[in-house]
Amino acid sequence: MLKHIDRLKILHAIDLPAGLDRMVHRNRLLKIAREGAQMTPADLARFEKQRRHATLVAIVIEATATVTDEIVDLHDRIIGRLFNAAKKKHQEQFHRSGKAINDKVRLYGKLGRALLEAKKNGADAFKAIESVMSWEAFTKSVSEAEQLA
Repeated sequence: MLKHIDRLKILHAIDLPAGLDRMVHRNRLLKIAREGAQMTPADLARFEKQRRHATLVAIVIEATATVTDEIVDLHDRIIGRLFNAAKKKHQEQFHRSGKAINDKVRLYGKLGRALLEAKKNGADAFKAIESVMSWEAFTKSVSEAEQLA
């Protein structure tokens, strides 16, 4: 990425007038740039001054567009890789905590069932919870559930 940015800085340092690329039809500009890119410096030297400058300007304009496109593409790939890595990390973390989540759901299912039975029978709700687990274990379980959530 830094090499591309350095190339772009060099191209911008040429300091072509703004809007120069809009003075010639895009297809014509591309044609001149492609032809010029295949020529040697000796070939370019044989051109009359105006044509040589036009060819070099077309090459710079096209190179600027190409390098800019490469920077954007590279940026997209870097961001895509970062998102994929984050997604994979999240999935792995979720997979690791999946068993604990399932255990907590089962435990709270038992607690819920015990509380419903206590209400149905008119029994004490606190005793119903203690029939499933101790208060110390329940307190620890609530903290663990909050972390998993």
